[in-house]
Amino acid sequence: MPSGTSGNMSYTTIPDFRSSYQPPNPPTLESGAGAYYYKYSFSWAIKSASTGILLKDAQMKLDSVKKNNAYIFMSCIGTASTPPEFGIISGWEDKGSWFLYTRASGGDVSKKAKVIEPDSATPSNGIYTYKNSVFTNIRIYVSGDSIKGEVRRGPSHSLVASAIVSGVGTNIGTSCTFLLGVSYCPNPATTSPGPRNAYLKHVYLQDGFLYSEPNYSGNSTLWEPDKDNQATYYSLLCRTNYVTYNRFGITEEEISIDYN
Repeated sequence: MPSGTSGNMSYTTIPDFRSSYQPPNPPTLESGAGAYYYKYSFSWAIKSASTGILLKDAQMKLDSVKKNNAYIFMSCIGTASTPPEFGIISGWEDKGSWFLYTRASGGDVSKKAKVIEPDSATPSNGIYTYKNSVFTNIRIYVSGDSIKGEVRRGPSHSLVASAIVSGVGTNIGTSCTFLLGVSYCPNPATTSPGPRNAYLKHVYLQDGFLYSEPNYSGNSTLWEPDKDNQATYYSLLCRTNYVTYNRFGITEEEISIDYN
């Protein structure tokens, strides 16, 4: 796994096994976004993507002074400098709850329906847990110059919430790169996110797929790091002094971000 620094940011890339598809060196990093994990697909004729999220072992702690927002999201990168996003957010003011959110290209975060609640909104130790949560699935598909997203939950994948996110004229309907991200961002953004008494630990991503059709059908392939196919480009860990990555088998990834 190639590693390096860019400015004051350390990074590690998890490339595909084929040397002809190595990630850029250095990769493009977001200086104010804190520590994060991003997974990119290749740009090809894919129209939809999905991933499972498991928070049963997750823990989130908020600093009482320095604020953070947690994101688990998907995006479709076309020609816009700021691609649209669809996912779930737990803001510093949300008492551990997670909400559906969208961000149109070049726009601000729009928080919508609550989709996940913590075991307690007022934990005595200040650590939010999710032992009672169930498997959650987020998925998006391309529709013209926009993306349509869904949050589904449980073994039957019952629909919890959905939204359309504008691409603002971007050409994401022909050739695009899908992005999956887990981040614990300082609020406001800062190039020096730590140390602070805050963390988001043990977020599990499972069963990621990319599809050739917009309704999660057609040709499908696993969207996993180091997969020897025409799906995953590379994965990126930014600020490796704060973010930890583990892999279990083929389809399960664990991300923890700790600013202590």
